[in-house]
Amino acid sequence: MATAKKISKTPRKKTVRQSKVTEVTLEARHRMIAEAAYYKAKDRNFATGDPKSDWLKAEVEIDANLDKKQENSISA
Repeated sequence: MATAKKISKTPRKKTVRQSKVTEVTLEARHRMIAEAAYYKAKDRNFATGDPKSDWLKAEVEIDANLDKKQENSISA
């Protein structure tokens, strides 16, 4: 007589992927903007430009990058 193999189903463990939302302090954000503004000025050889404009453009870019990183960490 042939015996059937007993297949035991082991329950799979459910894994929960938790994302760590890292908040950036105002000081760190300020440093990032300052560095980005510096490189904008450097790219134009520190000539014929407006440092305030460099700062504002850098601020927009840094905030967009921080928002994108936060969205990615939340949806992960």
